[in-house]
Amino acid sequence: MSEMREAIDEWVDTLNSDEDVIVLDGLDDAIVGIVSGDRSFESPRLVYNIQKIIQTLISRDEMSYEEAVEFYEFNIACLYAGKGTPLLMEDPTFGVNEPAQQSQVTEPLA
Repeated sequence: MSEMREAIDEWVDTLNSDEDVIVLDGLDDAIVGIVSGDRSFESPRLVYNIQKIIQTLISRDEMSYEEAVEFYEFNIACLYAGKGTPLLMEDPTFGVNEPAQQSQVTEPLA
């Protein structure tokens, strides 16, 4: 378990028992923060960096850039799991590196 996941689990333990916080398994390195105390959200939510999610899929699961984007779009971006569904943030300063079979060009997420 990563340090980030341990910190998130400890933080969740301090919340009221009726609060649901959804954690995306295997994507701890893509967590960039937590939104809580905002009146527009009924429950605290984790915030994930979209480009880091895609980079994780490429490096961990050996997907091509296109496969990783497709997986993200169909399995993560459209996810709704209740009040604690994570927020997904684009970072225009973070590029995703293509796998080695293609050039190491950094491409922004379209």
